[in-house]
Amino acid sequence: MYGLTLTNINILNHATLVAKYVYFEGSEAFDAHNLPEIESGSGLANASFGGVILCDASGDTRPSLILYGCRFQKAYNAFNGGFIAGVNSDISISETLFSFYSATYKGGAIYCKNSNLNIETTGFSPEVSFDAEDYISGQYSTYSAYY
Repeated sequence: MYGLTLTNINILNHATLVAKYVYFEGSEAFDAHNLPEIESGSGLANASFGGVILCDASGDTRPSLILYGCRFQKAYNAFNGGFIAGVNSDISISETLFSFYSATYKGGAIYCKNSNLNIETTGFSPEVSFDAEDYISGQYSTYSAYY
């Protein structure tokens, strides 16, 4: 079902990233040890964000992340966003499953700050009643979820 499996990977996205039918398994969050230099004032300094993918604007770019038919499993180490963190980003997620995750502070699976977030037909497991604050956190200008 998945065309590519990526294990223990960190992705820093400053432009456009499209992933279709990718299985992301396990990861260490971006933190003070492996966080690349980012825009000053972005609010990311001295914290860990995005266990797998960190979308962060660079210069005048606005990153875009499009996920379709993917699976994210086993990410526990992030302070904000167990799997994905987006700052000044556009994020679209469809037909994707997030399982076995947590974040120390906000967004067990996804954390956004000043971002547009669209989620359609996507699952969060273990299955519990969905509350955006449990799984998704941050300051995003648009958020829609379809199940």
